[in-house]
Amino acid sequence: MKSTQDIVKESDEVKEMGMDWKRVYAAVALSIQNNTHRVMRSGDTLLWIKLLPQKTAQMYVFNADTQKNFLKNMKEFAKALDKSGFESVFGETHNMQLIEMMKRLGYPVKVEQVGTDDQGRTIYRGTVDV
Repeated sequence: MKSTQDIVKESDEVKEMGMDWKRVYAAVALSIQNNTHRVMRSGDTLLWIKLLPQKTAQMYVFNADTQKNFLKNMKEFAKALDKSGFESVFGETHNMQLIEMMKRLGYPVKVEQVGTDDQGRTIYRGTVDV
C-alpha cells in the first residue's frame, strides 16, 4: 500500500494539471486541520471532501490505484458517504470517464458544464444524490 503522499504525487489529476504535489498535499493537510475537509482512503485512492451546508460535500479524488481497484474504492466511498449522512456529493473534472464510472456504480449522475480549465478543456460537474 502506498503512502498518502505517494497517492497525491502519482494522481493523474495532479500530474495533468502540472501542480506541485507537495503544495497540494500541504493544502489537504491544512484543510483537515482547519476542519473544512475530511479524507477517506480505500486502497491507493483518497477521497478528499469539502464539507458544505445541507448535508452536501464536494469531492476531489486522488488515485494511484489500478482501474479495477479504483472502481471498488469508489464503491466503498459511496457506502461511507451514505452512512455519514450526506445527501448529495459533487465533483468537477474534465475527465468524463470519472463521471461514467460513477454511473456504472448504479448512481444517477446529474452532469452539467461549468467552464473550462487553463488548458481549454471543458469542466463538468457530476452530482450524485447518495
